[in-house]
Amino acid sequence: MRNFWTVLAVLLGLAASGRGQEGRLFVLGFDGLDHGVMTRLMDEGKLPHLARLAEEGSARPLATTFPAISPVAWSSIITGLNPGRTGIDGFLRRDFSDGSFRAHLSLGRREVDRSGLSTRAARRPLLLIPLLFVLAASVFSFVRRRRLAGWSLSALAGLIGMLLWASEFSYPDGRPYPVNLRHGEAYWKTLDRDGIATSTTYAPCAFPAPQLDHGRLLCGLGVPDIAGTMGSWTILRTDVAKESFTTTGGRVTPLIWENPKKKDGPFRPVNVYGPPDIVQGTDRQIAKPLRMVESRDDGTIHITDGLSDRQITKGSPGDPFDFLFRLSAWARVRGQARFRLVEMGDRVSLYLDPIGFHPGELPKGVRLSNPDDFAWRLWNEVGAFETVGWACATNALQDVMIDDATFLRDARQAWDEQEANARHELKRDDARVVTCIFTVPDRIQHMFTRFAWSDVDVRGRPIDPRWKQEIERAYQRADRFVGEVMEKYRKPGDHVVVVSDHGFSPWKRAVNLNALLIRKGWMTLRGPSSKKSLHDNLVHGNVFEEVDWSRTKAYSLGLGRIYLNRSGREPQGIVGDAEAKVLLAEIEKELRALEDDGKPVVSRIMRGADGYTGDAIPHGAADLYVGFHRGYRVSWQSCLGGCSEPVLFNNGSAWSGDHCSVDPALVPGVLVTDLKLGTGPARVMDITPTILDWAGLAWTPPSDADGRSLLAR
Repeated sequence: MRNFWTVLAVLLGLAASGRGQEGRLFVLGFDGLDHGVMTRLMDEGKLPHLARLAEEGSARPLATTFPAISPVAWSSIITGLNPGRTGIDGFLRRDFSDGSFRAHLSLGRREVDRSGLSTRAARRPLLLIPLLFVLAASVFSFVRRRRLAGWSLSALAGLIGMLLWASEFSYPDGRPYPVNLRHGEAYWKTLDRDGIATSTTYAPCAFPAPQLDHGRLLCGLGVPDIAGTMGSWTILRTDVAKESFTTTGGRVTPLIWENPKKKDGPFRPVNVYGPPDIVQGTDRQIAKPLRMVESRDDGTIHITDGLSDRQITKGSPGDPFDFLFRLSAWARVRGQARFRLVEMGDRVSLYLDPIGFHPGELPKGVRLSNPDDFAWRLWNEVGAFETVGWACATNALQDVMIDDATFLRDARQAWDEQEANARHELKRDDARVVTCIFTVPDRIQHMFTRFAWSDVDVRGRPIDPRWKQEIERAYQRADRFVGEVMEKYRKPGDHVVVVSDHGFSPWKRAVNLNALLIRKGWMTLRGPSSKKSLHDNLVHGNVFEEVDWSRTKAYSLGLGRIYLNRSGREPQGIVGDAEAKVLLAEIEKELRALEDDGKPVVSRIMRGADGYTGDAIPHGAADLYVGFHRGYRVSWQSCLGGCSEPVLFNNGSAWSGDHCSVDPALVPGVLVTDLKLGTGPARVMDITPTILDWAGLAWTPPSDADGRSLLAR
């Protein structure tokens, strides 16, 4: 009888923990794989491994979120929740906390720990201690007539006082630390709580890394650079006279020869910029002076800061440069990034990737991985890799500061790094759920879709004909990795799930929603509108400076989001509840009537109040989410709150493919798996419940808008 109860307890324990199922689950996420493109290439026999995986199970479109934006969709993939519950509905979020209108990145924010002796205010009482020492030592010297000993104590106390006084100017007033604003528990955390071992490389929307007792995790999309932005890149050029910033926030820095007539040899010292000066409590970035020497004889540029040295050639950036930014005598931040030589000769152009945190020396609270040293172990065992979440020089190419060849080399290197780290984890064979995320397919489609109709590069030169097949090659590379997992790592009882967050559409025509609102009288300016940049928005907070809020009823910020200037919500809101209903209907009607050469521009409009459940989005969901037909997308200036453009115009940017602000029904992602799935449509929210169901863990959807398991019953 005792044996019966023992066996029953074991069986119940196995069922509860999900250990009743054997095998491992490989989750392979490829950012941006489009279901239509994948299906066509499978039919053409160009994706044999994905085709075989589909034959073993199924392949179907994966409905994405509205809006179809990576952080929004990935947040729903990893939690099973709709955007109203994850709190992520775009790249940017509104902030009214100080009574003004500001924009910040949606995935995280920086907070300051002012507890303990880490702040100036807490240390100020300590300044009294040396004074008491001086007074006590003087009295002691007078009474005991031991002047030497007494004044030695006084000198020591004075030195301590000087050090404490100096620390007032060399230690931050509080310690900044990052906070993840995504709500909902990711499936690797749920599995971990049940004792199921996991391994995840380039986990999206997970920074700072969660604490896992049974898992390894390397953060991906959402990891900032050391400046606290999504990617502050730098271009150093000999053909510019003064520093400036591009639309996407890149810093353009003059590069000046010491001998301008010779145009060779050493350059004048040049600054690159790192973290904000938290010691002084400002957003001013710490400068790092570099010395550079050009050598045309061997086609190299030598770069040094006195501690690190690198020699780079065109097409071969070498190892990342090691940066040490001194905040004070007691504090520093270590970063790393690669230089890339874009041009050499009479004109020199040098690109610097966004400077990422160095895994070997991380500030407190900056968790690139779990365990804390996992990223550093990968760095040492596999090789150096970019730690910034948005890896690939898309913005520099969009701003025509690098050429297509430089972008492609950068993208391929990022993919090499992601595959290498994934293989390291696949070989370990000690995790039941292994997740590997690859971001580069998305970046290549963003930038190279234009070669379907164009034969010139961003600088008007004839392209390498092979670039016309670069998107197809990206799908084939993804297919090869899927095949590698199926043939090399999958064993009997194991399963493979291939997913993407969204698909893709060409972007030929741009729409400025703010210009449309102005034209209809729903938005009013105080004066001329200036061109916006991401640097202005995120660093200086310059959002909607020209807007006359007393006469503005609606505005647009972000990728296809329209907000009413609501009383009680916006700092200077004027639209009440009764007017809001009428106004929303009027704006919707105008959007549906918008035509371009006789064709409708808008495919679908969703009201935030109707499309989401949950209240996690800061200041609430947008009043309207606009989904355009294929070929259209909201303009960059409209996204940043700008309105100095026509309502409709040609998109001449290298950024020529997109999914953001496109009707999600037109850009579904992919789902290919050897798991036996039930019938019916699949959504990004269904992935986490399916993984948990496979592991034997219960999932109860909070609402119909949230996910459900896709496994066949």
